[in-house]
Amino acid sequence: GQMGVRRQTLLQRETRLLHAGPQVRIRDEHFQLENLRKNMIASTINTLESLKNQLFTRMAVLDSLSPLAVLNRGYAIVRRLPDDRIIRKASEVAQETQVQIKVAEGRFDAKVVKIYQK
Repeated sequence: GQMGVRRQTLLQRETRLLHAGPQVRIRDEHFQLENLRKNMIASTINTLESLKNQLFTRMAVLDSLSPLAVLNRGYAIVRRLPDDRIIRKASEVAQETQVQIKVAEGRFDAKVVKIYQK
């Protein structure tokens, strides 16, 4: 009877105290903290991966625009000597003009023998 009801009430209160006690709250907070830490690490890794991909893309664009990359595709930079002016048109040189030609690997001097307009 009465003893059983009191015992049941005590057990209920004890159970409530256990669930409301600091150990349970500490365990729950620790669990949440661990989840936040894992999410932060995953987010940081994703952000770094995205930034790395952007960097590689931009490096590829810069490399394609680089004068050295252009030389690697078979083009050359021709300078008139002795003033080192870069030649863009055949009309900027005359026969016998000394020029220096820069290619992907090295450079060499040459002399204009004949000029072709277009």
